[in-house]
This record gives sequence, C-alpha cells and structure tokens, in this order.
Amino acid sequence: MIEHPSWCDLATCTAATSGRGHHISRAVELHAIPPCPLGIFVSLTQGTPVPGFPLSDVPLVHLALNDDEGELCTVAMYLDLAHVLGHTLTRLPQADIRPEDLVNRAPAGGTRSYGDDDRGRAQIRRAWRLHPA
Repeated sequence: MIEHPSWCDLATCTAATSGRGHHISRAVELHAIPPCPLGIFVSLTQGTPVPGFPLSDVPLVHLALNDDEGELCTVAMYLDLAHVLGHTLTRLPQADIRPEDLVNRAPAGGTRSYGDDDRGRAQIRRAWRLHPA
C-alpha cells in the first residue's frame, strides 16, 4: 500500500492507482489584475522512488502560467529554489536592490540567472539575508 504525503490530493494522485507515478497536491490558483487573462497555478509533486534514480522521489514545485487560450509555460523547481523565488517576489519591492542585480554575467558574455548553481544560491541568500534551506 502506498503511503501518501499529507499534502497529496488523492483525486489527482497518480501514485494511488499504480504504485508508480506522482503524488500531486491540489493546485493553488492566482489570477492577474483584470483585464489581464493570466492565471498562475502552483502545485507540489513527488514521484515514487525508482531504483537507480536517486532524485526520482524528490518533491518539486510546479508553476504553470495560463491565459484564456491555454497553458503558456510550466516550470518545475526544487523546493530551495521555490523558497528563494518566494522571498525574492515578496522582498524585492522593499529591498535596496535593482532587478539587474539579480542577473549574473556568464563567462561568454551572456547572462544567466542567479540560482543556477550553489554559488548563485548563496549570493541570493546573502542578498536577502536568508538562512540556508
């Protein structure tokens, strides 16, 4: 018998029927200020363990952007990155930091977002005075 995390929504869980698949939470729906049709859906998933794949049962946060014509994009992220994103979204308006400070120059002259590696995550945590997850 499968043991479900407390946040798992049994109506959408695919692990319940087959012993494989994913535990899935009920999505949180957020909507932009009208008349913008943008909808944001956030949910938590966790796969069932697969031998030989150590990250198969790591929880992930899924963020989907939809409009009135359907899904625009979906992003899956580890919990620590979702935590940093949440703090960034809530603290950026009050912080003495510019949005361009959140972008790091890559060696080839391109850009990459902070959080792409451990060094970037550490820089975000220092910027927001967060403790490591």
